[in-house]
Amino acid sequence: MEADVDIRSMDENSFRRIKYTFSEDVLRLPLISTSLTFKIADKELPEFRMIERHYFRSRLVKSFDFTFGFCIPNSTNTWDSVYSLPPLEDELINDMINSPFDTTSDSFYFVGDELVMHNKASYRYTVEDRAQSKRSYDGRYESKAAGGDAKAESKAATGGGGGESKAGAKESGGAKDGPWSKDADYD
Repeated sequence: MEADVDIRSMDENSFRRIKYTFSEDVLRLPLISTSLTFKIADKELPEFRMIERHYFRSRLVKSFDFTFGFCIPNSTNTWDSVYSLPPLEDELINDMINSPFDTTSDSFYFVGDELVMHNKASYRYTVEDRAQSKRSYDGRYESKAAGGDAKAESKAATGGGGGESKAGAKESGGAKDGPWSKDADYD
C-alpha cells in the first residue's frame, strides 16, 4: 500500500524532530558513548561540524562541539565517540524526571560556516522499576562460586540449553538471592 504524500507541502520541522525516552540513570552517567552514521552526497564536505546543545526549559545544561573534518563524496561514514558529561545537581535531575519532554536539544550541522541542517529532540526520563529490572535477568548470571550448582540452576531458570553461567558478572549471592542485576553490581 503506497502513501500519496508530498513532503514538499509539509513543514520542515515536522520531520526534523524526535522524542526520546531514557531511564533516569542516563542523567547520572559520567561518560556516554555515541555512534553516528551518515552518508555524503556527490559533493565533498570540508569542515563538517556538529554543535549540540541540551536545555532544561530555558537553561543550558550541556553543550558539545564535534568536528568531523573532511568527508569525501559518495561515502558512508561512522563516527564513534566517548565523551564526558557534566555532573548534574540532584534537584535538577528530579525536575527533569518530573517534567517529561521539558528537556530538549538542538543539533546544528555545519559545512564550513554554513548551517546545513538543524535537528530538535525532546527527552523523557523515567524512573526504572528496580524489581522489574531484576526479573529481566532471570537466571542468566549466576556463577558456580556463588554457591550450589549454578549450571543446573541456570538451566532450570532459563528452561534448558547450554547451562554455562556468564563469566565476568559480579556475584549476587547465587540463585537463592535472585538473579544478577545492575543495582547489585554497583553496590
